[in-house]
Amino acid sequence: MINKIVLPLIILLFLNCNNNLNNEEGFLTIKDSKIHYKISGKGKPIILLHGGLLNLDSWDYQVTDLNNKGFKTIRYSELGHGKTENGKEVLKGVEIIDEFIKRKCNDEKVTIIGLSWGGVLATDYTLKNSTKVENLILVSPGINGWDWFSFESTKSKYEKLGEAYMTNDSSKVGQLSYQYWIIGPQRKESEMDLEVRRNLKKMIDDNISLNWGKSKSQIDTISSIDRLNEIKTPTLILLGEKDESDIFAIGKLYENGIQNAKMVTLKDVGHSLNAENPKEFNKTVLDFLKK
Repeated sequence: MINKIVLPLIILLFLNCNNNLNNEEGFLTIKDSKIHYKISGKGKPIILLHGGLLNLDSWDYQVTDLNNKGFKTIRYSELGHGKTENGKEVLKGVEIIDEFIKRKCNDEKVTIIGLSWGGVLATDYTLKNSTKVENLILVSPGINGWDWFSFESTKSKYEKLGEAYMTNDSSKVGQLSYQYWIIGPQRKESEMDLEVRRNLKKMIDDNISLNWGKSKSQIDTISSIDRLNEIKTPTLILLGEKDESDIFAIGKLYENGIQNAKMVTLKDVGHSLNAENPKEFNKTVLDFLKK
C-alpha cells in the first residue's frame, strides 16, 4: 500500500524537477538562417557565445552551475558551426545576439559571456547596444581590429593555419587548430586532461566535417580597439595561463580600455579554460555576477 502511494509521488516530484529546469531546444530563424540553440534554467538571462570551430555544447561545463544559481542560460551555435543551418542572406553576429535578446529574453538586460571569437561578437554587440548588456565576460577573447598575429613567436604558426584554409586542406586545419588552440604553445598534449581534450577535439573534427566551407557571421566593419573606452558595462576578462601571447596582449587592451574592467588569469589552463577548470571558472564568474 505504501509503495502504491510513494511511487506516484516520486514520479510527480521528478517531473516537477524537470519542469523547473525550463529546458528548450530548437532553431531560431533569422532571415533565412536557422540558428540551433539550447535554453535552460530560470532567472536573469546569460547568453553564451562559443569559440571558433566549437559549438554550443562547449558550455556544458557551465550551464548546470549557472542554472542552479538562478540564471537562465541561452546558448547557440554560430553560423558555420554545430547544427546551425546557414542561409544565403548576409547575417551579422550582432544581429543574431539581438534577435535572441528580443525573442528569447523579452528584451531584458543580459549578461554576455564570449569565448575567443565569441568575445569579438560580444564586444561588438556591447558597443552597439550598451543599454541591453548588464555584464560583459570575455574569455580568452579576440578583438575586432587586431592584426593577427603580432608576436613573431606565434605569427609563423598561424600563417601555416591560414595556408591550410587557403589550400582547402580541412584535415590540416583541424589538426593545427587543435594543436594551437586546445593544447596551446606552453605545454605538451599529455599535460592536458584526456577527457577534455578528446571532447574538444571531437567538436573541432565534427564541425569541420559538417560545416567545412560555410562562413561565420559578419563582424562590425568598425574596429573595436579604439572604442573600448565607450564601454561602461562591468567587464570581467578571463585568461588561461597557458594561452598564446596575443591573447594576453588583447586582454591587456580590454583591461586598459574599459573603465569597469577586471582581468583574472587562471593557472595551468589554456585557451578553453572554461572546459579545463570549470570549478574555478564558474566560481570566478558567479563571484563577479554577485557584485
